Amino acid sequence: MFLAIDAGNTKITLGFFEADTLKEVCGFSCDINMRYPELKTEIEKLSAGKRLKGCMISSVVEELTDKLEQAVAEIFNINPLILRPEKNGGIKIKTPYPEKCGADRVANAYAASRLYGERPVIVVDSGSATTFDIVDTDNAFSGGVIMPGMELQLKTLGEKTSKLPLLDLKKVPKKINVISDNTEEAIYAGVVVAHAQAIQGLIKLCEQEFGAKAFVVGTGGNIDVVNQYMDDRKLDVINPSLTLEGIRLLYELNA
Repeated sequence: MFLAIDAGNTKITLGFFEADTLKEVCGFSCDINMRYPELKTEIEKLSAGKRLKGCMISSVVEELTDKLEQAVAEIFNINPLILRPEKNGGIKIKTPYPEKCGADRVANAYAASRLYGERPVIVVDSGSATTFDIVDTDNAFSGGVIMPGMELQLKTLGEKTSKLPLLDLKKVPKKINVISDNTEEAIYAGVVVAHAQAIQGLIKLCEQEFGAKAFVVGTGGNIDVVNQYMDDRKLDVINPSLTLEGIRLLYELNA
């Protein structure tokens, strides 16, 4: 099996592949101060009984990258590849400092360029942050947009105000009235509906800069929530495993 590891700011996701088929996705919560024994134990528990032939790690948490590399080496007796956008990102990067690009964003861009053809592609990744990863008309990663994710917005409203409640994205109602007559719905309108409208507006602005219509791919843990409230500019496809797919494709390119 091949293991793709996507280490984000709040969660480490493991994707186990057989050939080019994603067989299992699992993960665990983390923070930058996570101790090595705890991290290794979590990976051992989630990968019990599995034998690996290869592994690639995409990490945006520098404090955990070396620990992840060590854990994989000790558990599986293999040397994992580390995704370094400026060295093995697989796609031309049109930014002044490629080494500062998020590894997950470059994995998204490479996967989008491979899976959805040589055309402008916008990857909307809705997680802790909502990012736009742009594959331009030259089939290169040209940067994008970073905005606070919906969970972060809800958490900030709940923790940084005295009267507003802390709400859960898992409890978003199927219909939200923008003119709301209660606090909970008003917050969901201001976070979820507003987020959907912001995404639609940003897609249009990106297309104006392209001078061409883009193919829009949605991914990330919260993409299904926001997609419900997008109306005039829908996502063309939702691929929840896009980042893991990108890591696998980049491993094949670099192994």
